[in-house]
Amino acid sequence: MEITLPPHYYTGVPDRSWLEQLGFSERVSEIAHYIPINGPLWEKIHTMQQRKLKQTPTFDLSLVNVSELRSVYDFIAQCRKNQGLEINMDFEILERLFRTFPDRYQIFTAERNGTLLAAAIMVIPIEGITYYFLPATAPAYKTESPMVHLIAYLYQYYQERGFQFIDLGISSVNTAPQKSLITFKERMGGIRTTRSTFIKSLQ
Repeated sequence: MEITLPPHYYTGVPDRSWLEQLGFSERVSEIAHYIPINGPLWEKIHTMQQRKLKQTPTFDLSLVNVSELRSVYDFIAQCRKNQGLEINMDFEILERLFRTFPDRYQIFTAERNGTLLAAAIMVIPIEGITYYFLPATAPAYKTESPMVHLIAYLYQYYQERGFQFIDLGISSVNTAPQKSLITFKERMGGIRTTRSTFIKSLQ
């Protein structure tokens, strides 16, 4: 049996000592990041990201309708394929989640003339926290930094709605830390924390 604990800023998270008393042991502790939503994002980010945000984007940032889910999913899958990765959820499962929890799943995009440059599927796991679940940027447009602008858009969107944290998720692939991803998240104001998975044999 495996149990993955959310990071410490989630309310109601059991203490690891409780799991250890039940015979669980830590299988892996992965680097994760989060952005507290308080004050201007500008004050949290690296000077490099500040310079990028000073540039007026030549694309549109928006929350889009669930009818765009298929095209956004395919875009994310292709972006990950270009990195030698696979998307970790079948479309049918994701679509079912959107139907079952329509107030918990949202799609945000950066587009130019109908062309997707970047996208992020966000999940609201508990009140006050939004999870950066499935982000992606088209390789051809990375130099334009659409994700920097999209995260700034997300920050403002959720700040206006009284959220406390953006959970940026883990920064690893198959438990191996991804240095470039860690650097990007920290330059965007992400604070480093950990997400631990515990295991217990029931045999």
